Amino acid sequence: SGVSGVSGVSGVSGVSGVSGVSGVSGVSGVSGGVFANGLSAASGSPSLVTMKPSPPPAQSAPSGHKSAASEVPMRSTFAAALLIWIACGPAAIPGHAEERTKVVFLAGDDEYRSEESLPMLAKMLERDFGFETVVGFSVDEEGYVRPVEQTSLTMTEELADADLLVFYLRFRNLPEERFAHLLDYFGSGRPIVAFRTSTHAFRFGHDPAMEGWGFQSNPDQPNSYGGGGLLRELLGQKWITHHGHFDDGKAPLTRVTVREGAAGHPVLRGVSSFDAYSWLYHVEGGGDTFAGEPELLLNGEALKSQKIERGQTDRFPLVNPVAWTLFRTGFEDGKGRVFTTTLGHPYDFRDPSMRRLSVQGMLWALGREDLIPEDGVRSDTVGPFEPNNSGGRPDAFKQDMRPEDFTGR
Repeated sequence: SGVSGVSGVSGVSGVSGVSGVSGVSGVSGVSGGVFANGLSAASGSPSLVTMKPSPPPAQSAPSGHKSAASEVPMRSTFAAALLIWIACGPAAIPGHAEERTKVVFLAGDDEYRSEESLPMLAKMLERDFGFETVVGFSVDEEGYVRPVEQTSLTMTEELADADLLVFYLRFRNLPEERFAHLLDYFGSGRPIVAFRTSTHAFRFGHDPAMEGWGFQSNPDQPNSYGGGGLLRELLGQKWITHHGHFDDGKAPLTRVTVREGAAGHPVLRGVSSFDAYSWLYHVEGGGDTFAGEPELLLNGEALKSQKIERGQTDRFPLVNPVAWTLFRTGFEDGKGRVFTTTLGHPYDFRDPSMRRLSVQGMLWALGREDLIPEDGVRSDTVGPFEPNNSGGRPDAFKQDMRPEDFTGR
């Protein structure tokens, strides 16, 4: 049930993250292809070769992170599985396809404890479906998980042969090599699952060339944020605003219900209405629209809202979608699947319906609805799940923890 921090097993489809493959809106890899704004590197728009989002060097897995290649128990387990494979064929290993599906999780937000929730979900995929999972984190120079390190994100290189990317990021200002791995993946059309603050996953420095992905819009205000149009094209919506915190973690702030007509969707099998601790994000209404043609699955109703106090409920309605699926335009043969939810407070994941929604969103994105029973997948965690509350303070996350403390190896 542990989660691997290394690659080595190819994904089901064998699709690689080749650079220069254009995706939705023309997002491309490193080789000077067409960018999402429709401008090519040759026409004067910046390329990843010249982009300077951040000076720190690219990171490898932290020195304390154990790899499958270095662990005798892992080698023994693989050897035993290989003997079964040779003797009986791949079908002899329950839950495993002919080649293992590889899922890369990227946890890098400094507010909602994605460093705890994503490894928990990865362990569920390993246990129930035999997927290979890899989890990347934001770490400090000593290899400790430290979500406030916004220029850090490990394991992005694992996207080269990944079958699914699951990311929960906020305001990352990544070195160009790390960001190039993500752009290559986005351009390939392979599936994506995104949680909450991934609508504002990146915030590069005051560089208008990076506006599409999110940047520091005011050079005199380090916390300013603008742009994000390319994330809107990728996920369906970008960051706009929310309805307010209100005693974070002390009581639920959003009532989550299935939208009319959506109950038959595979992602919602076995998912019941529940109250979420996430404060409601505004994504639609009052003049704001989605990109593409998403299928809206769940609604959230703000139980408390600053917009009421300010008389802004016409502009920012109290009911808004909180989960949707999307087929990105420009891709065929089942590619371009995206599942997004604006839920994701750490306490949300204590609810079985939230965990089931998350796992089933991943299976749908992979095109594996056949793995979702009519009453939904298992929703129990692998071992205890006791996350810290949300919060952006430097001491809000669990201290002195290395990646393997979260992943289990």
